[in-house]
Amino acid sequence: MDRARIPVTTRWLLLALGKMPPGKRQPFDPVATWILAARPDLGPAVPAPAVLATLRARATLVDRMLDAELDDARDAGEMISLWTFGGGFDARWHRLAATLRDAVVEQVEVELPEVIAAKDALLARSPFAKAWASIRRRALPAEQWRVPAGEAGPGVRRLLLLEALAGRWDSDALWAQLDRLDDVPAGTRTIACLPGWAPDERVQWAARRLLQRGWRVLEDQRIAPRGRIVGYDGAEVCPASYPFRVVRLERVARA
Repeated sequence: MDRARIPVTTRWLLLALGKMPPGKRQPFDPVATWILAARPDLGPAVPAPAVLATLRARATLVDRMLDAELDDARDAGEMISLWTFGGGFDARWHRLAATLRDAVVEQVEVELPEVIAAKDALLARSPFAKAWASIRRRALPAEQWRVPAGEAGPGVRRLLLLEALAGRWDSDALWAQLDRLDDVPAGTRTIACLPGWAPDERVQWAARRLLQRGWRVLEDQRIAPRGRIVGYDGAEVCPASYPFRVVRLERVARA
């Protein structure tokens, strides 16, 4: 495995999910914890508590939005085909297994070939091998990240996750990915982490522009930056965190 070929933002996510957060009794994701124990060199060497805190908070918000989509599908008597684009080392397929089991008919991970190869090599000899084997993997260059045209099947709706691409790609690359999803049917839902804090980003990623490109914003959460909190004794109570934005989108029919 060539560590240098794994995107650095993907390795930050591995550390954020697998390292014990301050004041917590267990890490966020058991799979990431196991991978770090097996390959500690995969985690970035420079400590960055604010980055880790931001990624954990972001993952928590995405999980909450995913839960809302699962409830919506259950209420409609439908199942979900869950497609994750650029998820890196995230392992919702294990972390949320109990929640996903009765609502998700399939899970598909679309990633770069080098990332899928790294996960395959690591997880094949892990306690999570059986669960990982049940996930459909599509190892493709980014310019081929698409979903099959048309409906997912009777009683099945697709839900797309674009979380870890924020910070990994610039705005042009993110727009290009949304454009590659142009042919998904109207009504398809997407949970995405997007830019939207800098003045130019607010304009470029405004809800009106997203609608012009065929995506209606159903929910928009913009989390403000937070300074480091220190107790009276000088010990850190809570690390700083960076601003981030998570949205739920719905594909609309365009004339």
